Amino acid sequence: MAACAGPGVDVTVVVPCYNVERYLVQALESLRANTRCALEFLVVNDGSTDGSIGIMRDFERADRRFRVIDKKNEGYGASVNRGFSEARGTYLAILEPDDWIDAHMYDELFELATSWREPDIVKSSFWRVLEPDTPSERNEHCTYHHRLFIGAQPFTLHEVPGLLGHHPSIWTCLYKRSFLADLGIRLPEFPGAGWADTPFCMEALCRARSIAYTETPYYHYREELPGSSSATRAPLLPFERYEDQKAIVERYCPDDVGILRGLYEIGFNYVMGALDSGMAVTDEVSACIDRILRSMSPDIVSSMPYLRADVRALYEERTGHADNACPRVRHLGALAYDSLRMLRYHGLGPAASRAGRYIGRRLARRESVITQGRAAASRVPAGITGLPEGTPTLSVLIPIYNVEGYLKECLSSLAHQTFSDFEALCLDDGSTDGSSDVTRDFCAKDDRFVYVRKDNSGYGATLNYGLARARGRYVAVLESDDALYPDAYRQLIGRAESDGRLRFVKGTYSLWWPGKGVDSVQHELSAVLCNRLLDPRREQAVFLLRPAIWSAVYRRDFLLHAGIGFLETPGAAFQDTSFVFKVLASAPCAEFCDVPIVHYRQDRAGSSVNSAERASLVCEEFLEIGRWLDERPEDSLTARLRHDFQVAKLNAYLWNLDRLAPGLKADFARRAAREFSEADRAGKIEWSRWAAWKARNLKRLMKDPVTYAKRRSSLIGNKPLFALALGGPVALAEAMRERANRGRPCRASR
Repeated sequence: MAACAGPGVDVTVVVPCYNVERYLVQALESLRANTRCALEFLVVNDGSTDGSIGIMRDFERADRRFRVIDKKNEGYGASVNRGFSEARGTYLAILEPDDWIDAHMYDELFELATSWREPDIVKSSFWRVLEPDTPSERNEHCTYHHRLFIGAQPFTLHEVPGLLGHHPSIWTCLYKRSFLADLGIRLPEFPGAGWADTPFCMEALCRARSIAYTETPYYHYREELPGSSSATRAPLLPFERYEDQKAIVERYCPDDVGILRGLYEIGFNYVMGALDSGMAVTDEVSACIDRILRSMSPDIVSSMPYLRADVRALYEERTGHADNACPRVRHLGALAYDSLRMLRYHGLGPAASRAGRYIGRRLARRESVITQGRAAASRVPAGITGLPEGTPTLSVLIPIYNVEGYLKECLSSLAHQTFSDFEALCLDDGSTDGSSDVTRDFCAKDDRFVYVRKDNSGYGATLNYGLARARGRYVAVLESDDALYPDAYRQLIGRAESDGRLRFVKGTYSLWWPGKGVDSVQHELSAVLCNRLLDPRREQAVFLLRPAIWSAVYRRDFLLHAGIGFLETPGAAFQDTSFVFKVLASAPCAEFCDVPIVHYRQDRAGSSVNSAERASLVCEEFLEIGRWLDERPEDSLTARLRHDFQVAKLNAYLWNLDRLAPGLKADFARRAAREFSEADRAGKIEWSRWAAWKARNLKRLMKDPVTYAKRRSSLIGNKPLFALALGGPVALAEAMRERANRGRPCRASR
């Protein structure tokens, strides 16, 4: 009987599985030969619909080191993360279920880790299995085998940047569990496979304090299996993953020339892969290529000796940067070295085969690459670029329900935007007034406007309906009783297109009373956070802003990959709350700009913000956010987001308390106090993180909600008196300190 994985587990191997019954027995059987160290094998079933789960259960019964985790389908990243979260080993490893390993791979890698004082990462070479499961199946060494210049072990990526520019091969590694956990390093959770390994590999290598490497190839990697993510990738997928990796390098190693060379090599590989794939180079692909190449430093590109002449020519063609710094003799010298390395370590056959492939590629590319690139570039329209013909840059979602008196002004403000490459989805949620006629008339005059009639289901369901039908690279929401500033979307899209890392760009708005002639631009955010790239997940101030989803544009692929939509509660009250929190908590890069986007109408009778009886729906939004956070892994970022969630919830609840009719305040305050008290008992409120003034308010609300509500109501609009009533001069000082800490509001010159 196999040894049981006891409390002292050396290595946990995670096997993420989805419909792999053809290969799974070979993969799991190859694990069993590892017997010298204490192992556990977590086989994660990602909702397989074939016979995979039966095979997993057979191994679980036969060998106590195996444990099956059965869950719904969520994709590769989520499956690996689930395994990592339940792992007990000192080190973590991944085995792809359609690959296999040589005997004692993990035994020997763990022994190497022990001999090298437990580095953060231990990595090995691997075998490429070409034309697998055919009579022509053969093994070749991976591209970095005997190609890394390693001095002393262990090392860092700064010392051996040559680890980059090759297949990420995260399954050739042992990762120290405490290293990943302490730094919050996880696989991004894209649908399907989605190349989630590439950003994970980049972040792990960039942040590792010590890496060890062995040239021994243990792992057998089947290449280009039908249905694999590498064989069936979406055309834009490599470019999206490049932007993810670029953002990681710019965060952790922005000035490391060696690492930047490695990043650029990845970018060039993706670009040439797209041009050599045989697929049509659409305008969108061409724009991605331009964005990648133009983001590269010409000086660093000139110092890369392995770049072929056709790649350099493409770079010069797309960027306008002449590349004369790297002489041809240096390039040929690098190729000669590589050929000798192939001959020495791989033999004459593989070396000759590689030389033949290289010559064939050069002959095929010599005339086609630049010609193809020029042809694609010539199809890209002036201004905003990057979409296939007929596909808009922006999809504007306009939820409509009984707004006949305001609708024409709203739609006209969109039609007259200085930015014109949009589609407007006019989503009529079963209006019973003349809104349908107004919308149909407008759509008949402007083919950018599309009328969609549906049964009444509420604001959230209507916007989800629109998201599912949007085609643009970006998505925006326009409330049907508001109006846009003329230059709104040109400003937002221009900023969004300036940097591929941006997941959304958000402007400001004005409070608009058209009947009174009042239109007051709001400046909510501190100047230090405005008009620059930031990570919103780490800026509490952005979680405390009004949701204002209609003053932003969002990358549609970001919303889809993150699974972000709207809560489908009745009516049109607060469904933007959970949407905005998830966006802020999921986006690694965004920009807030002090540019007014929307005239936000304040004098509409019956609007959701003036319907006091609906205020309790905000509680449903925060319950949804709480559920969403509970599904996240417990790491330092989640802990931070939990705190921001509680502070944002308090702000929202107090705002609602202030606007409720007097007869409703006490019940709402009791509900708020009950929810916060339950969170406190569950250990979800970290008082040490709270600012003194907010903590004082929350504790008073929890202790005596009715008295707190009465006192707040009687002094509404007079914060100094309210602070004095709440806690005397000390409370007043806390309130003034909080106001000062908000910083100077951002007021950009216009």
